[in-house]
Amino acid sequence: HPSRHDGSMDAPTPRSPRTRAERAAAARAERARRQRLAESLAEPYDGLVTRAMLRQAGLTRGQVRSQLERGAWRAVGIHTISITGAEPVGRARWWWALWESGQHAALDGVTSLLAAGLKGLTEAMVHVSVPNNATVRPLADVRHHRPRQLGRVIDTALRRTAPEVAAIRAAQWARSD
Repeated sequence: HPSRHDGSMDAPTPRSPRTRAERAAAARAERARRQRLAESLAEPYDGLVTRAMLRQAGLTRGQVRSQLERGAWRAVGIHTISITGAEPVGRARWWWALWESGQHAALDGVTSLLAAGLKGLTEAMVHVSVPNNATVRPLADVRHHRPRQLGRVIDTALRRTAPEVAAIRAAQWARSD
């Protein structure tokens, strides 16, 4: 042990009072707490959350990175994380497309109509309208449209254009009659 300036020896520093098993159990409990928190945040969004949502809930970037690195969660975009680890499907693809397209993006056309409850129609492509000056990255199976004016937007739940706007655009963008 190093000597102090008065000639006496420093006392050895005591080891952590917790054993390795106790520390491991505490780490498991903390990971389980993060998982429960993330699952509660992701429940309304079909298993997805944004990094910002996790930070607002109190998780640090390091904690999020740790969950991603150990494979508990999966990054499915720059902003979007799948808490289940699965690729987004169904409605989850709509959330992902919106979040990855920016804060002013809105579902549009057939996708907006489907989000509003239209039945009997399917569309593989997710249609998202963004402002003309928006910078968006290409996303697989997402078609970004840049109308001169977005038109009336419904901001409840999934941000989407109003049905009357979406119906006209869906007809304009259709491949056939």
